[in-house]
Amino acid sequence: MILTDQTILILGYASKRSIAYGIAQQANAHGAKLIICCANDKLTERAESDFNDFKHVSLYTLNVEKEDDIQKTLHKIHQTHPNIQGIVHAIAYADRTALQGDITDHISAEIFSQAQHISVYSLIGISKHAPLLMPNGGSILTLTYIGSQRAMTGYNVMGVAKASLESAVRYLALNMGKHNIRVNAISAGPIRTLAASAIGNFQEMLKANQACCPLPGNVSLDEIGDSAVFFLSHLSRGVTGDVLYVDHGFHACAPSF
Repeated sequence: MILTDQTILILGYASKRSIAYGIAQQANAHGAKLIICCANDKLTERAESDFNDFKHVSLYTLNVEKEDDIQKTLHKIHQTHPNIQGIVHAIAYADRTALQGDITDHISAEIFSQAQHISVYSLIGISKHAPLLMPNGGSILTLTYIGSQRAMTGYNVMGVAKASLESAVRYLALNMGKHNIRVNAISAGPIRTLAASAIGNFQEMLKANQACCPLPGNVSLDEIGDSAVFFLSHLSRGVTGDVLYVDHGFHACAPSF
């Protein structure tokens, strides 16, 4: 088990249908102790039930829209877990209406700013505390999607946010290297999660992805979790500033006609 005696902080847990849960499952299976952060008390209560059978799980509530909450919560975590080896940033949000129709249909400055704040700034804001949380170095991992690189119907403002997120990964990798902290991202294929349900044409995205992929079917939570374990472990110690596509090869292929 390659994460034995490692402590992994997972931010943005929502439900068993989330990528965060798939990563938590695989990290736990490889021996990691888990710290789970949820956006509000209701989600934290749900997590208590979802992780009831896991060993070594600590739960916290963290609202990344509030700067002081980031500082206070991470300080609490540091007091009880002074040496964390990995941070998983599984946080993204855009107003549901902005994921319907064209990108100009329902956009506003407020909706745009909120998507950037929650989806992108939260990674930078949390990473500010990474040298304290990970005094011996470690790994920061976030989640993105190919809609950052290609315009995809219905992804809209979230595609712009994910493009910003991937740029932030590169700049954070440059800054965090001196602390022996790696920063990377997984670009997962479409998967039935709570967040995906907000995308207006998600079923079409699933069908198009499956039709084009070299590997059969769509990606699973276990497959994403396994790739996350690689990034969180010493096996990725030479990799930083990168985006790994875990999408059954969709990103590499054009549609067949």
